[in-house]
Amino acid sequence: LAPGSFVQANYGAFALALAEMAAAVPAGATRMVEMHAGVGSIGLSLMALCPGLTHLRCVEINGAGAEPFARSREHLLQAWSQPAVTAGGSAPTAPAAAPKRRGRPP
Repeated sequence: LAPGSFVQANYGAFALALAEMAAAVPAGATRMVEMHAGVGSIGLSLMALCPGLTHLRCVEINGAGAEPFARSREHLLQAWSQPAVTAGGSAPTAPAAAPKRRGRPP
């Protein structure tokens, strides 16, 4: 791991927190902004959990997160489709085209 790496130590708690956040996304919401996004773990996961979300803007001023964010985004975009997933802050990433998403995970 690189010095700037982040590792989720408690996957169970993270999954529960994501479920709570997904439940709080208003019906009909299509856009989301994640502030202090790091590598985008929360925003990218919520895009997978909330099929109505079509646009995500991740904002992070620490440029060290740009490369891991791009890798995570590309990995997820291979699995599902989103019209616009971008990163902001000091290391913006251009929107990416993607294949079709399979829908809400079980």
